[in-house]
Amino acid sequence: MTQVLHAPRIALDSHYIIHWADFACGEYDPKEKELKQSTYENVEGLLDLMMESKLAVGVSERFRADKIQDSDPERKARHLHALKNLRAKGIELIPTTFRFDVGWGSFATDEDRRRERELIDILRPQDITVPLDKRRPNDVVDVDHLDDAIRAGYNVFLTEDNGILKRAKAIGRLGISVASLSEFLAGFDVVSGSSACEGHTQDAECEHA
Repeated sequence: MTQVLHAPRIALDSHYIIHWADFACGEYDPKEKELKQSTYENVEGLLDLMMESKLAVGVSERFRADKIQDSDPERKARHLHALKNLRAKGIELIPTTFRFDVGWGSFATDEDRRRERELIDILRPQDITVPLDKRRPNDVVDVDHLDDAIRAGYNVFLTEDNGILKRAKAIGRLGISVASLSEFLAGFDVVSGSSACEGHTQDAECEHA
């Protein structure tokens, strides 16, 4: 895929990949169908724009690292396979800071630590004095995804996490815009449609529901 010079670089929060894969494979609670379908269609719209070389899209390596530890083997296979398909379509894997479990690893720089502290101060100020390895894993992951996108020079971080969205202005001071995927796509006329699970051969047949 040929990239347009200076095309916007868009980082996706991991839940978009999860909903995209779950809907494509028909693996979801019926009560969540509307959410899963809406997310699937929006991600497909983003892929259309990427394939037209209007933007670049990436997701943090943290998603794959966390999924490898998923205790549900079928869910793990489904989501990792979806990530493989997304990468084949051209989505980038954003490098993440090396960690031992959820604690900082030896490759964290002073700049990494400073930026992490700023993000925690914005997202969860009550945690600023709590050691990283004592915080809830989900809180650490939120910081990781944002930090990875900022460090890699992405322009926009897309998420449905209200805790992040309502702090978009403060996060913007660190050099990245924050928005929901639907909000981002609002200015585009997009028609979508492809399979997240092409080639997936886990026990149950995986096809668009």
